[in-house]
Amino acid sequence: MALFWNHWFLESDDLVARLTHAHTRHGVGIPEHTILDPRPRPAHHGADARQWRDMAAAGFVDLEHRLYESVHERSLSALIGLFASYSGYRALPHRARERIFGDMARIVDEQRRDVRVKVKTSLFLGRTSAD
Repeated sequence: MALFWNHWFLESDDLVARLTHAHTRHGVGIPEHTILDPRPRPAHHGADARQWRDMAAAGFVDLEHRLYESVHERSLSALIGLFASYSGYRALPHRARERIFGDMARIVDEQRRDVRVKVKTSLFLGRTSAD
């Protein structure tokens, strides 16, 4: 079994602030577990992680947890696509989602460059026991 989680972070604090302010202007809260969510991301590793405990409880053995970090350049459309992939944004009413994405696109476009995004990928591995 291999379980992957990606935790995305915008590299620019200024861009985070501007995009967060756009949500406030539109009366839209920052959806949980998104790239703008100010709450801490899951920080548990190895046996302290929920995924590890769940896999062990399900009978997987030889558990392993690996972390990978990378930085990506995202175009405007790719960044908006990333936001659109979050269920918290998909759950917004259509008009609210379109307004916030339009404003976010304008803010990102004003930078006149791609956006740097840091990604922390968490991989949990386990195998079934050979009984």
